[in-house]
Amino acid sequence: MDDVLPALSARFCDVVSTPASVMGVKAVFGPLSSHMICFGGRGERGSSAYYAVAKGAAKKAAEKPYAIFIGGGSGVRGDLGGRVLNFARVSALFGDTATFVSDAEAARLAQWPVAVALHDVWSFEGAPHLISDLGFSDRKILAGAQDGIIRPEGKVEALWEAHGCRPRG
Repeated sequence: MDDVLPALSARFCDVVSTPASVMGVKAVFGPLSSHMICFGGRGERGSSAYYAVAKGAAKKAAEKPYAIFIGGGSGVRGDLGGRVLNFARVSALFGDTATFVSDAEAARLAQWPVAVALHDVWSFEGAPHLISDLGFSDRKILAGAQDGIIRPEGKVEALWEAHGCRPRG
């Protein structure tokens, strides 16, 4: 299923008032198609470690509720590699991916059996490219972002500023 969620209408800077409220970035194959983000399970199904990555993201959402989703990884679709696609407000609810989506969508996402629910999802207008549109020198912000939501030192702040955001106050 290549459906994309309808975009909520708001500018990144209008929703995210400070980079400190951003949990980090996650590599995705394309624009978000569901109100959840998936992860691989760790260890054996049913073990305490199985939900570790999703549980960690859900727990972080209390203090840093936003995540940014950027096209990346070996399965990224079309010319979406390095494009900043979505941002979302992450919830504290996590569990099996199949719990959050239809059976067909769960089958498509089978390699990522655990997920965190998202409250709201916005699209970045024009899906700006990290290098050609936002002035990054490379796509290293995505290093390690295939397996979880990561926050590379100084990169979230640079991404926030590259979108023209300024401190409020």
